[in-house]
Amino acid sequence: MFCIENIIPNADAKKPPFNISAGTPFSCNKLIHTGLSLLQLCITPLPIQQLAALLQSPYLCPTEEDACIGAQLDALLREKNQLQVGLLDLYNTIPLLSSRYKNNTHLLRWRTLLQFSREKKAIPLKPSMWAHEFIHLLKSMQWPGERTQTTEEFQALEKFKKILFEFSKLDFIFDEIKLAKAFQLLQSQVQQTIFQAKSHDEPIQIMGTLEASSILFDAVWIMGLHDAIWPAATQPHPLIPYAIQQQYQMPHATAERELQFCERMTKRLMQSAKQVIFSSPAKTGDQLLFPSRLIQSVPFTSSDAFINKNENTLAEQILAKKQLETVSDDNTIPIHDFSMIRGGSHILKLQALCPYQAFAKIRLQAKPLNEPTLGIAAMIKGVIIHQVLFEIWDNIKDQMTLKKMDQNALNKLIVDKIDKAITENIAPSNAKHQHALIAVEKKRLQLLIQDWLKIEKSRPDFRVHSLETACQISINALPLKLRLDRVDELADGSLLLIDYKSGKNEIKNLLQERLTDPQLPLYAAYQNKNEPAYQGVAFAEIRNAKMSYQGITHENRKEQKTNTFQLIPIQDTKNDLRITQWETAIESWKKSLEATADDFCRGKITIDPIQKVTCDHCGLQSVCRYNIAESITEKQ
Repeated sequence: MFCIENIIPNADAKKPPFNISAGTPFSCNKLIHTGLSLLQLCITPLPIQQLAALLQSPYLCPTEEDACIGAQLDALLREKNQLQVGLLDLYNTIPLLSSRYKNNTHLLRWRTLLQFSREKKAIPLKPSMWAHEFIHLLKSMQWPGERTQTTEEFQALEKFKKILFEFSKLDFIFDEIKLAKAFQLLQSQVQQTIFQAKSHDEPIQIMGTLEASSILFDAVWIMGLHDAIWPAATQPHPLIPYAIQQQYQMPHATAERELQFCERMTKRLMQSAKQVIFSSPAKTGDQLLFPSRLIQSVPFTSSDAFINKNENTLAEQILAKKQLETVSDDNTIPIHDFSMIRGGSHILKLQALCPYQAFAKIRLQAKPLNEPTLGIAAMIKGVIIHQVLFEIWDNIKDQMTLKKMDQNALNKLIVDKIDKAITENIAPSNAKHQHALIAVEKKRLQLLIQDWLKIEKSRPDFRVHSLETACQISINALPLKLRLDRVDELADGSLLLIDYKSGKNEIKNLLQERLTDPQLPLYAAYQNKNEPAYQGVAFAEIRNAKMSYQGITHENRKEQKTNTFQLIPIQDTKNDLRITQWETAIESWKKSLEATADDFCRGKITIDPIQKVTCDHCGLQSVCRYNIAESITEKQ
């Protein structure tokens, strides 16, 4: 915060005007942490967040292209949905980028790391030999980089060399050890080492009271002196008899000794500078605090006395010099070449949710990094459910066959289709507990599909008319590829359009000006004219919390309603557009979809989310910064 200009890329790093006397664990140093992470990766998988930082570390990526390669490797590895990523996973991902960066040596270095792991992992060596191997490996990975090191980095590197020298002396204790044990010993030494870079006469010194009590300053500010810690509570040593601690007035043994010690310290601090300030917090959380009685003799001064009310804060100074420029955000970027536009109803959904979101995700191909989760990703679960139901109905064909089918045979069919779908959609992985998680998911899916088919049995008579039918349409200039989940033929010969959903849905989303769920309206409004017209559309909600059909039908249809089968005639729905007839709904859908498609084609990219929750699930906040701008406006 004192050297904010250091965040500017390629800027010369400036030294902060302060020095903190307390050291930190050496393993927390960024340079050393990168080196240790490299060695650790040779032995065990790393959390994806730690590996992401390693792939883009400035100590391993001397050029901007190397950092870009690291970022792309990170993105590709995240798509595998693994919380822990091993060296073999990284190695198998490298070929995806090799053709794009043929002359870059950055990818070859990661192969060197895998080769080292395979050759040395099982070989026992003396600690001194492991020290040489570690140095050789880190150099081959071009750690700590080719750029000029800062003073702190140079001191850290020299300290690390000394630790490796001390590590070599373990030859007197250990004979020969394997790689994992050698790394464990080295890591332990690094973690137990406290590191503090040498100071350079910084004007601000931040230190403890014991250290400061014997130094003279120009001015001193002693903070945090409340009655709960000054004097401190007693903490007798648990392994020394208390009587001995009392007799010899050992540190922290008695309250009397602590009081005398703090009184002497307070007097020294009062005499350490011409200007001395003691301060005490008013509270910590909900707990009220009071100044220590050892400083109650010091004249009390309000914090307002230290604030120059005639001088603006830094934020106020920046705000006062603002030069606002008004820019009209009504520019458009029309699409002239549609060859790179790929997608279906998802394009129209994004455009309805927020025009800028559609522009960024479809035209710029921008998307947030995948955040791996434990188990199977939600999107993959949805794909598996779609495939299982497709293959079951492709085998059964109609409700009558389903009802007549023996339960054991049906259960076997369900299990076989689940196994097939999981095998085709989940790549083999070395991730820990992967087999157990897949077994749990199989059991969940089996119960889920069984319960869903019970609902299918309880419906009025139907047969499956078509499954996963692919088609292509164009709305004005926008080409779309569509795939209908399922179309049922009801007892009277009419058709019901069904869309599988693994989440909660609302019918009102089908009857609004901006169609945020355009899939069913799109299929119904642009149906093949050679087929009988659809008489209804429905969401098939297949989820553990609640399973049901939710939809709307032609005004002349009166479907039997149950808790799990609720198709409402359109005149009985509540909607802001006041639509009461099926044909009116079809025309409204066409009008809305055409307007949305035209907005996308002519390049409307206004940041206009349909509701606030849209931004919560967008993932592009760092690009559009809509919420950031809104929060700044609110503060001003």
